[in-house]
Amino acid sequence: MPWSPASARGGEVKSMTRGDLSWRMAFPPQRQDMNNLIPALIQWESDSASTRLPDSHVRLLALEAEHPEADAVRDGLAERGLETVLKLRQSPHARLLARLKRADGTEVALSSG
Repeated sequence: MPWSPASARGGEVKSMTRGDLSWRMAFPPQRQDMNNLIPALIQWESDSASTRLPDSHVRLLALEAEHPEADAVRDGLAERGLETVLKLRQSPHARLLARLKRADGTEVALSSG
C-alpha cells in the first residue's frame, strides 16, 4: 500500500534507521490513537528485522480490545485496513488483551489494564 501523509487518519510519516535497518512509520495524529488502540504502521525498506530474530515459538492467538468509543476505534482501524485485527467490545475503560500460546503449548493472556 502506498504511503500517503495526507490521509485523514494515516498520521505523520517518519523515516527511521538503526544500524543497517531502515523503515518508515505512520503515526496516528495525537488524540486520534484511541488510547493507543490505533497502531502506528511500519514499512521496512529492506529485509525486516524479524528475519534476523530467532523463533521464540510463541504465537499470537488473538488480539482483543475494549474502549468506551468502540465504534470510533473500529472506524480508525478500518481507515488503516486493520478492521479484522481486533475483536472489539464497548467498555467504560480502554484496554488491549493479547492471547498467546507458549512454546510448551500453554496459553496465556496479557492485558494492558
